[in-house]
Amino acid sequence: MNSLFVELEGSSPVEVAVSPVYRNRPLSAVLARSGIILNTRCGQKGLCRGCEVRLEDGRAVKSCQLCAADVLGRRIHIPLRSLLQGSLSVAVDFQPRCGFEIRPMFPRADSRDLGLCIDIGTTTVVLALVSLADGKLLGRASGYNAQVRMGEDVLTRIDACRQSGDAVLEGQRLLLEETLALLWGQLMKATGCAGDRLSGVVVAGNTTMLHLLVGEDPSPMGKVPFTPVFLGSQLRAHATFPWISPVWAGAEEIPWYLLPGYAAYVGADISAGWLASGMADHTGVTLLIDIGTNGEILLQENGRLTGCATAAGPAFEGRQLSWGTRAIDGSVSRLHGDLLVPGRLEVETIGRRRPRATGFCGSAYLDFMALGAECGLLTERGRFDPQTASAHGLELGQGEYGRCWYLDPGDPEGPSISDADIALLLQAKAAIAAGVTILLKQTGHRHRDVERVFLAGGFGLNLGIESAIRCGLLAGFRRDQIEVVGNSSLGGAFVCLLDRERASQLELATRAARIVELNEDPDFEDTYIDGLNLEAP
Repeated sequence: MNSLFVELEGSSPVEVAVSPVYRNRPLSAVLARSGIILNTRCGQKGLCRGCEVRLEDGRAVKSCQLCAADVLGRRIHIPLRSLLQGSLSVAVDFQPRCGFEIRPMFPRADSRDLGLCIDIGTTTVVLALVSLADGKLLGRASGYNAQVRMGEDVLTRIDACRQSGDAVLEGQRLLLEETLALLWGQLMKATGCAGDRLSGVVVAGNTTMLHLLVGEDPSPMGKVPFTPVFLGSQLRAHATFPWISPVWAGAEEIPWYLLPGYAAYVGADISAGWLASGMADHTGVTLLIDIGTNGEILLQENGRLTGCATAAGPAFEGRQLSWGTRAIDGSVSRLHGDLLVPGRLEVETIGRRRPRATGFCGSAYLDFMALGAECGLLTERGRFDPQTASAHGLELGQGEYGRCWYLDPGDPEGPSISDADIALLLQAKAAIAAGVTILLKQTGHRHRDVERVFLAGGFGLNLGIESAIRCGLLAGFRRDQIEVVGNSSLGGAFVCLLDRERASQLELATRAARIVELNEDPDFEDTYIDGLNLEAP
């Protein structure tokens, strides 16, 4: 038998063929090859229950730890919460806060009056179709980046390319054929526009994503001195890309312009954010912070740019946490009230409520840490205090990863937060906070000197600013200093598409920026260690 039978919740079983090459691979990898992508949020290390499936005998198993050969010919049931392909909350909204004029980057002809701007994220990709005559937004399409089959973060994809040159071509194929072509097809259907009306495409994204888009090997960025093949802007003809889908008919000769980046881990998504957030027009001290697996931070003072990247890890994206999840339908996005008294805890979820929440988003974890420190459930070092819990009649669980708090005390099999989860979250927030502190120190400033802190990306959209300050992620800042700017990466691509002078300004500013290596600063380690607590400095 060279196949297995997969039953998605609410659907009829389907047969999945397993090639001999993949018989000894994890079940999660085999399913991903067939387009059934599970929530392997811990990097397939078996540390969470995100990719859990049920066997015919009713046993729940972690698919990343199950060899495909062991279940050939058998039926596998996959619950909805284990699917990565849930209804993802994507940051598609953008409102450029910088002024610009209609001076399109690409010549506009009567028949080619539209432009396309694209934000290529590690997890999600967003396309926006724009009228070059007046800048009107005609439509948007968004979805998962199919490269998740290679790995869920930049580092795993870089490592895949290091191990095999074929991975570079596969990454390019997944992006061009299985992501961009599909989204462009959706956008054409929604707007009634076709490729023969496109004048050009502007793309923003992190440095690794832009390398894979054009088929360049990103693996040198995986080791010191983290050297990209390119950082400057790139102008490529559509016809030079392989895997040109028929859906692009009429657009074969149009140019693709890739925005410039600063460094291997401070990419064009950040340069685009510098422009779209309005930071480019400020004269005082401003900060742009994009919180993800890498915390990318850019500081501007009197037109001078200094940036850094700090390895925050994937905790704020829900990975490596026992019940962590991205912002999908049914996930907990915010917590308000009293953690010690279930009846006084208000729980916000994304989209449609389900009988059981699918897990916690990064924003909910920040709320939990802030509320836990406030009521005494968590100690300064982020450990549960059983005496405080017991005094309030709250029963803590003892799970696989230490003590844990249950979202629903009556459902110990449901979402919970453990000691180990808190430890990973503290490391992530300490890395971001230390990066900000060192960048300010190196430029001779303090937190109070910053006129505006721009929070970019999807994480900031659900973030409780007060919780971020209270738990130390944005320690030292006041609420009135902080502004959430949404998808500023897409916003920057939009502005450059419509205004070539703004694009030129972006080019010049990017070349002049100074990038700081945090590990070379003698104070970074101590600053990071000081941040491993729940008391804002």
